[in-house]
Amino acid sequence: MLVLTRKVDEAIHIGNDVVVRVLGVEKNGQVKLGISAPRQLRILREELLGQISAANRAALASGQGGLDLDFLSTMVQREAPPAGDDTKH
Repeated sequence: MLVLTRKVDEAIHIGNDVVVRVLGVEKNGQVKLGISAPRQLRILREELLGQISAANRAALASGQGGLDLDFLSTMVQREAPPAGDDTKH
């Protein structure tokens, strides 16, 4: 793990697209960070990632939220052109 120290208004760059800037330090010790990153990059607090993982595991265990492979197979077959159909769409 890389450990860095930064003061308020100082930043670190991760790759070419991500900037993490220290916006402030509260009296209770909390650090306020600003993160600039591409929209497609998912950024989650660690505790939320744990909650999401737990919810996903629970859904899999209960059978909820799983893919209906029979349904998907039927839909793909309906969308596929007939054999020998070389028409371009």
